[in-house]
Amino acid sequence: MKKIGFLMVLLSLLFNACKSDFVGEQTPSEVALAVFNGLITGDTAAIKRNIYITDEIQRATFNDYFRIAAASSQYMETTANYKPVYNIVSETIDGNDAEVVLTTKNISGQNVRITVKLLVDEGRWKVDGDHGVWH
Repeated sequence: MKKIGFLMVLLSLLFNACKSDFVGEQTPSEVALAVFNGLITGDTAAIKRNIYITDEIQRATFNDYFRIAAASSQYMETTANYKPVYNIVSETIDGNDAEVVLTTKNISGQNVRITVKLLVDEGRWKVDGDHGVWH
């Protein structure tokens, strides 16, 4: 009986350890890439799905602004010939927080380094919009 109890405790610990390491279907790097590619392509669904902004009013305002901007002819003209390739330099995970460092060339052809902070929201990684590059 003691062996069964011990086995059940061990299995429970293993299950919980594996379960706590799993967050969503995408890694922080994949989410960061989805957001930055979405910013360039005007993918409003990817932006809305992958960015978390704490304040509901700011979140709604940002999503509305991006939707309007992405539909504008100026946005389409500006991004039409800009096809950045993002390189993942590093990914650091610390519990429910992560940081991804990307490099690319900006629209002027200059090398840029982007540090993206992420957090876990509703069981999946999202870019931390409260610390995003647009603020």
